[in-house]
Amino acid sequence: VDMNKIKDCIGDLRADVENPILKAEQDAQIGQGSRGDVTILPTLVINNRQYRGKLSKAAVLKALCASFQETTEPSICLTPDMETNECLANNGGCWKDKAANITACRDTFRGRVCECPIVQNVKFVGDGYTHCEASGPLRCAVNNGGCWQGSQGGRAYSACIVSIPLLFCILEYIINTCF
Repeated sequence: VDMNKIKDCIGDLRADVENPILKAEQDAQIGQGSRGDVTILPTLVINNRQYRGKLSKAAVLKALCASFQETTEPSICLTPDMETNECLANNGGCWKDKAANITACRDTFRGRVCECPIVQNVKFVGDGYTHCEASGPLRCAVNNGGCWQGSQGGRAYSACIVSIPLLFCILEYIINTCF
């Protein structure tokens, strides 16, 4: 490799002057006759993803947001001026419990994902699209675990049972009290 040719090509790195080889290349990009101009766009590569276009502050931020895996993007990527919240229209097509106002729709920079939520330390399980239900020992705390509840004679009743040992206690109580 001829280092003198490389130095001629690069020029003085400290000088704020036009590079003649780059200038000649740019001039060659200008269309002639019926051929249009060749447009060279700045390219930004983040996490092996390319963004080409105007490198304004907003465009660079969008390129940064696009480089995150879905559901891992920082909250700045989910602001209204950065993206459209797809959970607002028809709950994004995801499951929703209207009574408890709980949804499986989770907004992301690229769109949305339907995944059963965790609400008040209660994990919901299901496909996120058509079905999610509370699970675990705290499930009765959210919307009564989706179970029947009612009152009679000033007493509240619920069909939500938290655990198997509690079920045995309830059955024992019913047997001893009612029979």
